[in-house]
Amino acid sequence: MDRVRLGRALGFGARAAAKTLTEAAGAAMSPNPNGTRASAPSATPQPAPRSTPRAGNVVTATKRAGRSIMEPVKRHSRELWLEVTGAFFALLALSMGAGTWALHKIFLAALQTAHANHASLWSQDVLKFYVAAAACLMFAYYSISNFIRAARSSSPKSR
Repeated sequence: MDRVRLGRALGFGARAAAKTLTEAAGAAMSPNPNGTRASAPSATPQPAPRSTPRAGNVVTATKRAGRSIMEPVKRHSRELWLEVTGAFFALLALSMGAGTWALHKIFLAALQTAHANHASLWSQDVLKFYVAAAACLMFAYYSISNFIRAARSSSPKSR
């Protein structure tokens, strides 16, 4: 994930939070449209509308602002975590692939002698080849799946 995309996401969240707070403050300062109206003019003067926002609106606006800020941060930090773990698994797969390659000649020799002695396919060095090959494939799968999941979560469809 590059800095430009992260900056845009944080900027979007900050603008959405500011817009929500502005709307909440405006709604809190406006008179109640469902207020009671007297049919005849009353002798007691009506109190002036409150200029301070009500506590319920401020709390709601704060919750909305927190959600609008935290959702992009959570999504992008999840993408970053998937990419970091994908790179870690790729390094492990590369290491296991190098071990597999180092043992491939032993495995080929065991295959050539397998028609005479099947026990050669289960010697200690050939078992190391099997384990290294299995670990290489497993870590490569984890690496690729993490990068695919990170790409899916950053696509415009998921937003």
